[in-house]
Amino acid sequence: MRRRAAKRPATTRGPRYDESEVRDLGEFFEVVEELVSKLGEGLASEAAREMGISQPTLSRLRRPTPRTLRTLSRATEERLVAAALRVDDQYGTSLARRLLSAIDPPEARRVEDGYEAWRDERRLRYARAEGPAWVLVDRRPKVQDLGPSTDAMPVHFGNLGRVLNRVAKAYPHLTQRFQQEMTAKGVEPERIQLALIRVVEPLVEASRSAFVERTWGELTPREREKFVEWGLRRERIMLRRATARERARARADGTLPLKGVEVRRTVNGVELPPVHTV
Repeated sequence: MRRRAAKRPATTRGPRYDESEVRDLGEFFEVVEELVSKLGEGLASEAAREMGISQPTLSRLRRPTPRTLRTLSRATEERLVAAALRVDDQYGTSLARRLLSAIDPPEARRVEDGYEAWRDERRLRYARAEGPAWVLVDRRPKVQDLGPSTDAMPVHFGNLGRVLNRVAKAYPHLTQRFQQEMTAKGVEPERIQLALIRVVEPLVEASRSAFVERTWGELTPREREKFVEWGLRRERIMLRRATARERARARADGTLPLKGVEVRRTVNGVELPPVHTV
């Protein structure tokens, strides 16, 4: 007699970088129903058109269960929030706030906003660079001012693009594999781009150091490959974690383990909550 294969437990995954997790299905359902009532006067087809989503999507949103609606695409979330804001303006309701609270707690939103602000600043720092920079003229460094009135693209940003292109062409087996691995892990494209920027950053600093620091062209072929390989290895270590959205929630909840030093403070005889340093 053939033995029946044991049933594998269903695997669960957290939301991807382009998804939100619905935390309060009851509240979410009530907000969606109110949107249908206000925007479509009870007609689902009209409400879906006003929200900018398809009728099948709206039908799924109106019957939320942990099985059918645990995650929500960010695009759908943005359309729902936009529709809720319009209703709030017209009727003086607070549907947008209720909707966001049902999807993500405000504390988690603030943490995620802080993370995205850091990520975007790091990605765009060379595009916004001002102050003195250096260019090579007849192999000699000459200073070039990059004040706010400069119309040309910042030298640093141009150097960054050139170095990134050289790395991608010289070592596609390293960069493409890294990008594929990180995408499969659920890392958002902006963070993957930042990882590649951080790998080559030291080489872009040459134009800020009057070319005292070494440039890409000064490295030997072996040095270049090791530089890229070890830089990507460092980024892999940093990204050996849950998605940014999951970590933001865990940080906001205080459930993410934090290894470091706990500092206790007392002000006027009152002990304040401990502060952790890394």
